[in-house]
Amino acid sequence: MQDIVIRKIKKLDINDVIKIGTAELKSSANEIKEGIKTAANYQTSKTFVALKDEKIIGFATIWWEAKACKIGYIAIKKNEQNKGIGTAIIKHIENFCRKRKLKMLHTSTQPDNEKAINFYRYNKFKKTGYRKDVFEKGVNEIYFTKYL
Repeated sequence: MQDIVIRKIKKLDINDVIKIGTAELKSSANEIKEGIKTAANYQTSKTFVALKDEKIIGFATIWWEAKACKIGYIAIKKNEQNKGIGTAIIKHIENFCRKRKLKMLHTSTQPDNEKAINFYRYNKFKKTGYRKDVFEKGVNEIYFTKYL
């Protein structure tokens, strides 16, 4: 893997993050923008970006409370996937959490998202729950946890 830099998002990164989010997460630009805006407005949330050759190739949003951290979004540009960048972001988040004495990392995905399920399992997350009709009827989620 080439040198990847992971850092907190800057204002000038937002458009690139929105492009990646809409392409890879199938979320609307407004949903991605609101997620980033929410993360920017709270002391217990962050958005990180991954850069290669000074270009944004991925991002993740997190928030935390008590002893747990939740990954909201995580996305890598399609042509940069399966190169260890997502795992590098996860490791960055884990180190961030450990410095804050957080004990666990949570995330979720839809049951038909095999790529995400395999990614979380590869990164040592364990399935910890399943919820039906999360946002609307027929939209289900699988929950994953990793103890730090």
